[in-house]
Amino acid sequence: MTLLRRMRYALAPFLLVGLRLWRCVAPQPGGLRILIFHDTLGRKVEELGRFVSPLADSGCLVSPETAAARLSAPPEDTAATAYLLTFDDGLASNLEAARELARRGIKAIFFVCPGLVDLAPAEQRQAIADNIFAGRVRSEALDPATRLLTWAEIGEIQKLGHTIGAHGMTHQRLTALSGDALKTEIERARSVLEANTGGKVDWYAYSFGDIDSISAQALRIISQTYAFCRSGVRGLNAAGTGRWALRAEEIDLLAPASYRALVSLGGLDMRYRDARRRLDGLLAESPSGMSR
Repeated sequence: MTLLRRMRYALAPFLLVGLRLWRCVAPQPGGLRILIFHDTLGRKVEELGRFVSPLADSGCLVSPETAAARLSAPPEDTAATAYLLTFDDGLASNLEAARELARRGIKAIFFVCPGLVDLAPAEQRQAIADNIFAGRVRSEALDPATRLLTWAEIGEIQKLGHTIGAHGMTHQRLTALSGDALKTEIERARSVLEANTGGKVDWYAYSFGDIDSISAQALRIISQTYAFCRSGVRGLNAAGTGRWALRAEEIDLLAPASYRALVSLGGLDMRYRDARRRLDGLLAESPSGMSR
């Protein structure tokens, strides 16, 4: 663990108290916060249960269907903030997370990369290292249990009541692609997923999620193909947030509970103000995205 991360975790309880006091003085308008999780290996499933329990008990968790309705036609009364759970990368460990959530009556979106599903085991592990971890981890160093969901497992997640979304065809950084390669990475992901699951795919989450991994050209294609696009740029989705410029909070399930709470309540929003402006600006350059 880096020194910076240790400092963040140490300060989190104090920042959380300060944030809650500030919200009492200046309440934040309601809206939708989308939460991002990745692998759920080992004790991460238990931590997921601990994390979602208070959200479920408070009644603020919403299904993908309810979230879609709110984003398509924001309600007049937005006093309360709702939360939508999403999982990226299509890792096999997410199956147990899907089961755990289903036992609690919670529905989520699982974003998968269909172009990687049918690879042979060795090729798939190399693709996970190269594409999903962007070369930061060698395939030999991956946890032995790391693999991607099979089509049968994706089907089980779907039968549990969850929604399947596209995370790109092969988890490519969209700003590194152009022309037919860009269109294929975005559009083919939907057609392959729909052919294999039999369901409609309306949700897209672009790979890596940061502001430097998306472009106006990519957003134009996404908006012509999908109803919603989720980024990894932190912030609240409120009335006026573009459906193809959705903000989201990545949650580290192994972080201290106080830090997870700080993140989920928007404690890091200010740091991403410029990124949100850039994301909205890219969407504004996309005629299709602004017209739908």
